[in-house]
Amino acid sequence: ALTTPTLSSASNAFNLALNASSGSVTNAATLSHTGTLTLGASGGTLSFAGGLVATAPSAITLNGTLSSNSTAISLGSSSKTITLGSNAVINTYADAGVGGALSLGAIQATTANTQSLTLKTKTGAIGIAGNIGSSKALATLTLGDASQTGAITLDGTLSAQTLNVGAATGTNAFDIRLNNALGVAGTTTITGVTNFYNTGSIALGDYLSDVFNFNGGLSALATSGVTLAAGQINATNSRINLPQAIHFNESGTLTAGSGQIDLGAMTLAAGVTATVGSASQSGAINLSSVTGTIGAGAVSSLTLYSSGAVDVSGAIGTKIGIVTLTNSAGATFHGAVGSSSDLVSTVTLTATTGTVKFVDSLYATSLSNPLSSFNL
Repeated sequence: ALTTPTLSSASNAFNLALNASSGSVTNAATLSHTGTLTLGASGGTLSFAGGLVATAPSAITLNGTLSSNSTAISLGSSSKTITLGSNAVINTYADAGVGGALSLGAIQATTANTQSLTLKTKTGAIGIAGNIGSSKALATLTLGDASQTGAITLDGTLSAQTLNVGAATGTNAFDIRLNNALGVAGTTTITGVTNFYNTGSIALGDYLSDVFNFNGGLSALATSGVTLAAGQINATNSRINLPQAIHFNESGTLTAGSGQIDLGAMTLAAGVTATVGSASQSGAINLSSVTGTIGAGAVSSLTLYSSGAVDVSGAIGTKIGIVTLTNSAGATFHGAVGSSSDLVSTVTLTATTGTVKFVDSLYATSLSNPLSSFNL
């Protein structure tokens, strides 16, 4: 076991391995050496009660549980990778206190789809500067737990089998932002299921060409709202279930193959086109309502694209330019489409069959049905 009140390393080029399966450092520890660093053993626990800073080592291998007593932990950087030698947990509230902030660099598995990582910091913010799993994907990444309130921000891309944000039960009162390569186009891929349990906000992407592949489906039932600034949100024949408010900051497409798409009230930024479905979409599409943005900006547009049924339970309006229904086997618009003072410029019904039903009022400058045979 490693037990000491104080631990530090000088800024020299040597390697340091703390391989003990248990250990405790009482005071704040700073490891300034520029060689490699190994922390912990599989299944073990190292406690840095006063916190830990290890941003100088050229590479870090992490095993077991690394904890602090409501003090900050900072490991690696975007260019200095943390490799998971085994399943790992970083917990900054091991003392059952308020937690501490957590800053991490790039993270990779040792063997693709084998090592998992859990991060929990209670009130402390979590920031990850580098890519996660870009060369060797993680098995499961768990961000926060039921007690988490500190915001979580991932600036890099992410590749893993499973993504859990928060816990299946409990409060989960925190916000999360997945920037998917900060300020440039990035691709995040989760091959299995993605569950957002948090009750705070969710932000996906920060660039118009960002791509998120939630292959096993995407669920966010409790969030206060979702902001999308990405070109694509994809699932592979699996459900996308986002029943809360959704804001489109950029034009983007959501598609799920044979999976159903369920979306809450959609708000489109000025000039944005939101496309729900694609040529490969056969799963049903269910929307709540769609609203553009009041002001001097450009009108926004909506495309619904599925060979399955389409159902819009609420109104479509407020500076909406073009509404396109493509490849549908039938659609029902329960709420008003446009208004007498704010007409939709064009409603286009193309390659559509079955019955297209407007239950409430339809206000549009033009209505066209190229290459379609359907009941209206």
